[in-house]
Amino acid sequence: MIQSLKLLTLPAAELREYIYQEVENNPALELKEPKEKFNELPETQTEKFSAKRGTVADSDNYMSFIESLPDNSETLQQHLLDQLFEIPLNEDEKEIAEKIIQNLDEKGFNIVPFSELFNDFAKNKRIGKVISIVRALEPVGTACDGIQESLLVQAKLYEKAPKLAVEILKNHFEILENTRISAVYAKFPQWNQKEIENALEFIRSLEPYPGRQFSVQKTRYIMPDVYVTRTETDSDDLEDHFIVSLSKEDLPVPFISPFFKKLQQKNKSGNEAQAFVKDYINDAEWFLNSLEYRNTVLLKTVRAIIRKQKAFFLGISSTPVPLTMKEIANEVEVHEATISRIANSKYLQCEKGLFGLRYFFVAAAVKSEEQSFSKEAVKQKIKQILSESDKEKKKFSDEKIAGLLSEYGMSISRRTVAKYRTELGIESSYDR
Repeated sequence: MIQSLKLLTLPAAELREYIYQEVENNPALELKEPKEKFNELPETQTEKFSAKRGTVADSDNYMSFIESLPDNSETLQQHLLDQLFEIPLNEDEKEIAEKIIQNLDEKGFNIVPFSELFNDFAKNKRIGKVISIVRALEPVGTACDGIQESLLVQAKLYEKAPKLAVEILKNHFEILENTRISAVYAKFPQWNQKEIENALEFIRSLEPYPGRQFSVQKTRYIMPDVYVTRTETDSDDLEDHFIVSLSKEDLPVPFISPFFKKLQQKNKSGNEAQAFVKDYINDAEWFLNSLEYRNTVLLKTVRAIIRKQKAFFLGISSTPVPLTMKEIANEVEVHEATISRIANSKYLQCEKGLFGLRYFFVAAAVKSEEQSFSKEAVKQKIKQILSESDKEKKKFSDEKIAGLLSEYGMSISRRTVAKYRTELGIESSYDR
């Protein structure tokens, strides 16, 4: 069960290795290599907006993948601190929060326990309050001592979490280390099979390592997980303009061994051999169902993103509009935590380049009664204003820029302008 938690988060390159590992460990599984199966993938592996079948063209230039990569240099600490800035805390609480955040490792867990980090941990109630605040930031479940505590925090913060899921995470975590689903059923005879499956499905939707999506990975090759292909059509329906396909490159296709199926049919006497075969087939079915679930959620998520970010994909806008994971979760009809996991380390290839799925989830930096603007949109407008001012040989101060932005409905403070300008690598008016 612990291993199956990874499936939703695995990008294509890691998924390939995971499939090979699973097949090696389970004799009831066999593989068809991708070149044998390339044109025979089940219909569920491709979600099409168009009724016409299409193929995804290979990149003309491999370097276009690398050159079009978004800036993923933001660290977990920076991401959490940016959110912390928006929360009304006093100076002492901010200091506590910053100390907690700086104590996180690349997985999002505590490097040293709170009792060592704070001398007055047991007595200072504010520390407990701030810990709860940090744990609730995106990604949810950081600042914990390990996987069990992190998953439990995530479950408790989700108001619709199944009670059995919380019970398993809190008091029976060891059951998740047993890959035999029959062992889980045996542990909770008072719960029916549907309730147990719902609890396990919810646990699978959680993120065991909340900080890993921000880990710096020095890799020279990014395998797109999803391809979005624009089609030629005169239709006014957005769904006719795109074909969404899973990456098939180098991905083997696992299936249940026909030999093991025959063994299962022959051994129906309830002996040890029959139990051996049944357990492996059950595990294989669980793995294949989890894999299918991952692929289905990934495709539905990308389709929902395209609908919400249609201006970007149609080339009307150069930046995504504000979008939350909750909006997509409602659209796909899954837990918000599931969207967070499925977006982890996944890449989408479209005609505009290669983008991490998280690129399309943009917080609104500026909100007005009529419209909201993403941080990236505001930064691009600042860049445009300064570019035009350079042509006119004018030096606009941050206060002047804030005034000009307000004319576009982007009302932000001079301080925020300075922050965004610095992030763009542009000097102040005094230094320019």
